[in-house]
Amino acid sequence: MKCQIMKLDEIKNIGFIGLGVMGSPMCKNLIKNTHWNIFVKDLDKLKEKDLENNGALIAKNVNELYEIADMIITCLPGGDFVKDIYFGEQQIISKLKPNKLIVDMSTSQPDLMIEIKNQIETKGSFFADAPIARTRICKVSSCYLSSTF
Repeated sequence: MKCQIMKLDEIKNIGFIGLGVMGSPMCKNLIKNTHWNIFVKDLDKLKEKDLENNGALIAKNVNELYEIADMIITCLPGGDFVKDIYFGEQQIISKLKPNKLIVDMSTSQPDLMIEIKNQIETKGSFFADAPIARTRICKVSSCYLSSTF
């Protein structure tokens, strides 16, 4: 199945999983763009609540987030967490629908990223491996986002 990349104006709902030291400030920057609905999920309910207070919506679970969102960003502590979301109990890979844009910002093993990319593309969606390699100050000041967003 061939994946056609969506245009920026086709993205209405963004899901963000992983609201830690890097993820939470990046998600807050996305919330500033009022053209998108931002859905969040994290193991820490206080982090979810903080983002909800800033304008995000809390997804009931990871499956709901992947169902609703056009674009999903994961920002997790490492490959084990990423692998668990896609191949663990949640089985996101097997349930993934076409035409999703998935960006993983976790620092993970290259072979895992290749496996996830290949599986996602067979579902007609697109995957980008974009591991974080910047400073904490950069995430707060929005240097990850271009002015066209």
